Amino acid sequence: MVKTFPKVRTRARTKATIVAGAGLEPPHPAHTQVAAPQCQPVPGPKMVFYCSDFSAFDGAAVALRRLRPYMAHVFGSESAPSHRSAFAMLHPRCEKLYNDLLERETWMLQGDLPHSPLTSLVYAANCTAHAVVEDGRVAPAMWQICDTIRQLFPDIFLLELGPELIESKPLRTPAQRFLRALVELRDFAYYVDFRVLDSLKVGEVPATRVRMYVVGVRKCKLLQQWQWPATCPAPKLSQSLEPRPKHAHRRSKPLSGIAQQNLARAMKAIKKAERSAKPSKECFVVDLGTSLDRRVRWAKERVPNMSYRHVKSMWVTHLKDTMTPMELLKCQGFRPEEVEKIVQETSPGVVHEMTGKSCNVNVAEKLLAALLPAVGA
Repeated sequence: MVKTFPKVRTRARTKATIVAGAGLEPPHPAHTQVAAPQCQPVPGPKMVFYCSDFSAFDGAAVALRRLRPYMAHVFGSESAPSHRSAFAMLHPRCEKLYNDLLERETWMLQGDLPHSPLTSLVYAANCTAHAVVEDGRVAPAMWQICDTIRQLFPDIFLLELGPELIESKPLRTPAQRFLRALVELRDFAYYVDFRVLDSLKVGEVPATRVRMYVVGVRKCKLLQQWQWPATCPAPKLSQSLEPRPKHAHRRSKPLSGIAQQNLARAMKAIKKAERSAKPSKECFVVDLGTSLDRRVRWAKERVPNMSYRHVKSMWVTHLKDTMTPMELLKCQGFRPEEVEKIVQETSPGVVHEMTGKSCNVNVAEKLLAALLPAVGA
């Protein structure tokens, strides 16, 4: 039986090392004291403005729209034409969609946002599908994100990064450098904190998506303490699966040679781990896209790896079929009524890729539900 406690302690020590090197300062959510704000809170609800980069389906925008239906979606960014059209379909109220973050000039953001005590600005970026570190250095896209935050000066920023920044020792120094840059923005205007979260444990979805979430809150706007999402049970995947027509697997596309080998390896591993398991009748999910030189990923009643390179190859054993775009979107926290039009009018390949690149909606919703009241929004 594998014990998880040593890994938790190692991650805690790693975070302590990065915190010390990056110069992160209290108050963090773990601290009991909250610094007195430099400005008095304005009574009444605020108008929330939202901006994002590397948007994909922009799960954070969907989450914010659930919490604040009156939010103003100022801009997003997507480079692929097919992705841009799908984004516009899901977010018709987005005022501007930039083509590429790296090609955006500084002057383009000037005048985009009104600054008033009656408004609150949220900025989000999903960087998991892009190079955060190149040749041991922080990638240009990350510095562009820092510069965007400096220009917009939002009350809250929320970044979703790959967990390797905290789990890989060679990347620890670039991670410290990037976090330090966030801390120093606007003359140390932000409290910055981060945590590695799994959507399976905090997002109430039957899918594993481990990501590093970086949160920044303006010091002069912080009015009260906020907490990271608590652990909660996840539903079973079989509750989200759609029924298949009888003998539908006979009409589906034949599996490739690598997929067949991965399926055979997974069946062998399942039988070894659970002797009484019946994959033909129980819900096991196998990642058919796993490289043959790696251990094949499989899980019972959940998606083992919700990343954009693997979502299209999730095989459900008792259905003898891969997961549909709608099933994958539900595993990312999207509700069927929110994405029904997308699924009907967008090619499955585009939906697969954008789903894997998007932030989990439920995780973003829980974070924003804690952060918005903390800044009086």
